[in-house]
Amino acid sequence: MGDSRRVLLQFPISHYCEKTRWHLDLKRLPYETRNVLPGVHMFINKQLATGRTVPVLIDEGRAIGDSTAIALHLESRYPDASLLAAPASERARILETETYFDDTLGPAVRRWVYGHALNAPGMVRSLFFRGYGALGRAAGRFVTPVLEREIRRLYRINDAGVEEASRQIDAAVERLEQQIDGNPDRYLVGDRLTLADLTAASLLGPLVAPPGSPWAGEYALPAPIPPRREALRARPAGKWVAARYAKDRPLPVTAGAA
Repeated sequence: MGDSRRVLLQFPISHYCEKTRWHLDLKRLPYETRNVLPGVHMFINKQLATGRTVPVLIDEGRAIGDSTAIALHLESRYPDASLLAAPASERARILETETYFDDTLGPAVRRWVYGHALNAPGMVRSLFFRGYGALGRAAGRFVTPVLEREIRRLYRINDAGVEEASRQIDAAVERLEQQIDGNPDRYLVGDRLTLADLTAASLLGPLVAPPGSPWAGEYALPAPIPPRREALRARPAGKWVAARYAKDRPLPVTAGAA
């Protein structure tokens, strides 16, 4: 089983799961990843009493759901390589910035990408199950129709919602660029990596797909994504995400995957 003390239940493509993986890797904490099937994960979560979403971290028998709750647990339980070590005023700014990107950018990126993927036959299965093994990809053929219906329902995906998500992404990018003053080498709060940076970089990651991220490489994408990706990569925000992955994203220290 690998390191049974820490197991991360995840969707490989999820930017919220990447946020948690990055945090674990930064603290050099071994963990096992388990790719759970969508739909099935809700039954697992119900047993663990962690809500309806992933990531879920099981740490020495304790199950924690929600990426921010996991982040605060990791900071409290494993204070080395802290992402919150700062004066009180800076710590407040770190948490406020993390909350903004977590509550606004993360859902907007998800809604925008899935909204366009749902309009391209076969695209949801291609994107969602790209990180699964052969068995998971095979199962994806059967669960995708249900998955697509649930995505529309859970994330309230319609034309107006997708357009609103696009505006929210633009607003988040503008805020990020204001906080770094257009300089890709600056951090969002203070002069070092914090939870605010890790959150913004991982949640914007699907639209930038920098090297070393789960979204790098060649694969089919919904038509609106490549031009937006190229435009974003040319902006300070896109260059900032690439810089964070190049300079601040450590190599994984996973104990294994299933």
